[in-house]
Amino acid sequence: MAANVRGTSFYNYRILYIWNMKIFKNIRIFFGCLLCCGCVSTHLYSDKQKKSIEEYNNNKPVFNFIASKINLLDNDTLCDIASGWGWSMSQISRNSPASVTYFFEDINKDICNKKIFKQSFKFFNAPIRTDKVHFNIGTKNTIPYSTNKFNKISLFISLHEFDEKENMLNEINRIMRKDGSFYLFENVYKDTVFRDANCGYDYIKDTDLYKLIQSRFIITYDTILREESINTNIYSRFFICKKK
Repeated sequence: MAANVRGTSFYNYRILYIWNMKIFKNIRIFFGCLLCCGCVSTHLYSDKQKKSIEEYNNNKPVFNFIASKINLLDNDTLCDIASGWGWSMSQISRNSPASVTYFFEDINKDICNKKIFKQSFKFFNAPIRTDKVHFNIGTKNTIPYSTNKFNKISLFISLHEFDEKENMLNEINRIMRKDGSFYLFENVYKDTVFRDANCGYDYIKDTDLYKLIQSRFIITYDTILREESINTNIYSRFFICKKK
């Protein structure tokens, strides 16, 4: 997402606790920088941003894990909501076929465009074909796609920035096909409120996020990712959801 922000029954439920694993030694990027959300200046790229991108790039195993769950196949289509600078999908694409078509959506036209994304693709060595990408600009309470359009939809580290969280989740439900999947990756806090220093918005409380999702979708997979050495109050959750 950009700085100009939008404001119980399930199967195969699993909780994955990952403690002190090498692949998460730099997971602080999700808790500190979170630049995948686009909470940064649109000047391409400052020294500070370059350093953050490098740290972000070091988290390849995290995205390998998520990509394995999304499991994009030949000629699949993925709609990414709140795409920001395209860094997350650049990472996901490295574990996906080059034939995948991507629809990128954000409310900030200054960063959600082919020029900016080509820079991201180049930096991350993303095998995304420019003829396979589409860009659309939404609003803080609408997503500019037709009903039942997509089979796979992703939203990474952006829901806490939405002013109208419930409405935007309803919009995602609307554009998702009956047999489709929604992949949500979000930072949360357990007890003490924690603010995202990059965009100035508070993370969502873990239990509140769960209620938000469960009231609108069937949760088929739920993984908690956290590293004990950083802060047990904040961690990430990854959901795979289906329509009710």
